[in-house]
Amino acid sequence: MFIAGAYRYNGNKECPQSLNSTVSLMAQALLHRNKHCYYTEDGNICLVSNNEQKEFSDLIVVYSGQIFNIDELKTKLSLAADSSCEAALKAAYKRWDCDFVNHLDGEFALALYDKSNHKLILGRDRAGLKPLFYYYDDALILFASEIKALLEAKKERKINAASLHSAILFSSVYSREHLIEGIYELRAGHILIMDFQGKTPALHKYWDRVFNIASRPFPYYEREFKRLISMAVKKRLPSNGAKVGISTSGGIDSTLVLALVKELYAGPIETYTAIAEGDLDTEYREARLGARNFHTKHQEIFVNADEAIQNFPKIIWHTGEFSMQYQIIGAALQTYFTAKLAAQCGCNCIFTGNGVEHNFDGNFPQRHLYRSYHDSKKIPKVIQDKLMLLLPEKVRWALKRKYSYLWTPEEMNNIEESYILRNTPWYTESRLKSFYSESMKNAVGTYNAKNILSEYLKECTAQDYFNKLLYIDFKTWNSRRNLVINERLFGAFGIQVQIPFLDIDVIQFSSAMPVAIKHSFKDSKYFIKKIYKNAGIFPPHVFRKGKRDSILRFNYFKGPALEVMLHFVSQLKKRNLFKESFIESVLSASKDQKGGRERDYLPGLFNLELWLRIFIDHPNITDENLTLDYLAQ
Repeated sequence: MFIAGAYRYNGNKECPQSLNSTVSLMAQALLHRNKHCYYTEDGNICLVSNNEQKEFSDLIVVYSGQIFNIDELKTKLSLAADSSCEAALKAAYKRWDCDFVNHLDGEFALALYDKSNHKLILGRDRAGLKPLFYYYDDALILFASEIKALLEAKKERKINAASLHSAILFSSVYSREHLIEGIYELRAGHILIMDFQGKTPALHKYWDRVFNIASRPFPYYEREFKRLISMAVKKRLPSNGAKVGISTSGGIDSTLVLALVKELYAGPIETYTAIAEGDLDTEYREARLGARNFHTKHQEIFVNADEAIQNFPKIIWHTGEFSMQYQIIGAALQTYFTAKLAAQCGCNCIFTGNGVEHNFDGNFPQRHLYRSYHDSKKIPKVIQDKLMLLLPEKVRWALKRKYSYLWTPEEMNNIEESYILRNTPWYTESRLKSFYSESMKNAVGTYNAKNILSEYLKECTAQDYFNKLLYIDFKTWNSRRNLVINERLFGAFGIQVQIPFLDIDVIQFSSAMPVAIKHSFKDSKYFIKKIYKNAGIFPPHVFRKGKRDSILRFNYFKGPALEVMLHFVSQLKKRNLFKESFIESVLSASKDQKGGRERDYLPGLFNLELWLRIFIDHPNITDENLTLDYLAQ
C-alpha cells in the first residue's frame, strides 16, 4: 500500500506545476506496492492512495497500512459499524484535532487535509513501520511512501554530503535528512502540519518510547507477554481467510510467530525460507523441521552468489539506500528472495519474527557493549582513572580489542562513541574521514554523525545503560535498517509484512520491564526461552539451536561476482569521494587470495557505486533497466 500527494501552500506564491500530473508521476513509481490508484483533487491539494475516497466533505484523508482499533474508534465516536476507515479517521480528527493520531493503534502513514482551515497533516505510526518522505519549497510540499516517487516530481538530484557520510558510517541514513538534498523522512511517532500561509512545515512528536520501570513478580511478565503477543498476532491476521505466509529460519522468534499463527488462524499457512547454495551452516534444516512440526506447506528458494549480485540493483532501488556492512547486505538479500518466493506462491501477507532484540536483548553489538560496560565496573578505579590514561593510545586500543571492558571513565560515559565502535565497519568516525578525499572532507566539514545519537539520547528517559542502548537501537537500527529492509523489500512485491514483536503494546510492555527480567549475560533470547521452553508449543530442536543471524552468506571473492564488484568499485575512484590510494588498497586486497581487512569494504563500496548510478547518474531509470549490464554503461 502507498500514499502520495502534493499541496500548494503559501497563498502569495504561484506554483506552475499541475498537481494532478505531478501526483500521477509519483503514483506511477509506486505501483509495485499496489496497482489500485484513487485520486482526490480539490483546489490546492491532490492526493492518491489505494483506498477509494467514498465520502467527500470538508476533510480528505488517505492512508497506507492498518488501523487495528478502527471498530473501537467507531464505537467511541458513535459511528455506524459499516462506516469506512476514512470516516472514522475524519471523525477522530473532528473530536481530538491533531491529537487524533494518539488514539490510533496501528501501522500507518496518513495524510489529512482540513479544507476549512487550509491545513495539511501528515502522520506516521509509533514504531515507524510505514514510511513517509517529503520535500518542500516556498510554494509546494510533496510527500510519498518512497523517495523515488518524490524524485519523479523533484528532478534535481544533489547529494546531501552530511547524510552520505552518515550512511557510509552507519550503513543507513539515521538522520531526518535523506541522501538527496531537500528530501526528509517524517520520523516515527511524529506528525507534520502545514497550513496555507505557512513558510515551513511544523513537526510535532506525539509519542516516544518511555522506560517507566515497574518491578513485579516474574509470573506477571510471563502472563502479560503471552497475552500481548497473542493479541499482536491475532489483530494482524487477514479477515478474509487468505493465505498467510511465515518467513522462517527455524529459530525461536519465527517459530513462536508460526506457532501463534497456527493456533489462531484457520486459513491456509505456508512457510518460506531463502537458502544460500553451498552454505554448509545453513538454517534450512531447522526451518524444514519447524514446518513439518506445524504441518505447513514449506517452500524454499536456493540462491547463488551470482544471482545475489545480479539482484543488488533491485534491492537498492526498492530500499532507496545502500549498505556498507556484510550482515546488512545478507539480511537484505534474504528478505528480497523470501519475498520473491512468497509472491511466486501467491501470498500477499507475510509474518516475520523480527523485532525481539529491540524489546529484550538488544542486537549482538549492543549486548556485547552492555557486557563490556557491566564488566568495566569490576575493574579497580585506579586502573580506570590512572593506568589506562597513561598508556599510549595504540596500546590502549590493542588492549580494548582483546579486553573490551578496559574503558576509561570518559569512554564509559560516552555511549555514542562506544556505539559507533561496535556498529560500523570503520570502527571510528575519524578513521572513516581519514579515507575521504579532500573534496569529500570539505563537503562534510565539521559535521559529526555521532551527534545524531546524541540528539536521540537527549530524548531518552532511561536511566540505565542497557535501556539507553535499546532506545538508540529502536530509533536507528530498527527504524532505519530493520524496517527499511523488511517493509520496502516485501513491499517491492506488493506484500504486506506483519511484525508482531514490534506491536506498540509489546514495545511499551517491554520498556517497563526490569533489565534483570528481560536480559541475561549467559543466554540470548533469555526471556522468550524461559517462558516458552516448557510450554509445549516448540519442537525440541529450537532450543538446541545456537544463535545465528538469518542472512544469506556468500563468498563474493571469486568468480564472476568478484569481477563485477571489482569493475564497479574501480569506477568509484572517479567520484572523488575517497582517496584513490584507499580504493586501490581495497581492490588489491580483494584480488589477493589471502585477502586482508581492506577487502571487507568491497561489497559495501560496490553498493555505494550502484546507488550513485541508480539515483544520481540515471534520473530516468526504470525497473526494467535495473541490471548490472545497463548500469555498467
